[in-house]
Amino acid sequence: MKKLLIILLLLPNVAFAHISPQELLTCTNSFRTENVKLDPILSYVARIRARDMVVNDYFAHKNPITGLGAGNILDKIEYNWKRGGENLARRFKNADDVCRAWMDSPTHKDNILGDYERVGFAVRGDLVVQIFSTP
Repeated sequence: MKKLLIILLLLPNVAFAHISPQELLTCTNSFRTENVKLDPILSYVARIRARDMVVNDYFAHKNPITGLGAGNILDKIEYNWKRGGENLARRFKNADDVCRAWMDSPTHKDNILGDYERVGFAVRGDLVVQIFSTP
């Protein structure tokens, strides 16, 4: 006799964001005097960070159990960087609202307006991760 295993996926009562990395790049650069360039390696690290937050159920710049953050990942993959920054957002439905919220926060605004050259993004569900770097 065969048994059927039924798994229910329970989602929080929020709509998934419909935000693309290109929209986030355009929005970010609209506030800057010099555009940052989209970096696929930083986007990869942003995806790692987003996945870690979702899988381990936290929302912070460092994993509360391991203490690791984006800088640790950049070091581990031997990415050449001098300085970096990370912006996080969740429960936003479009890129403009995410960027406006970041610009309303002094520390997030500092990242957006900083003298970074590159940026990467990840969107996972309603979570947005933005990572800046200067190689």
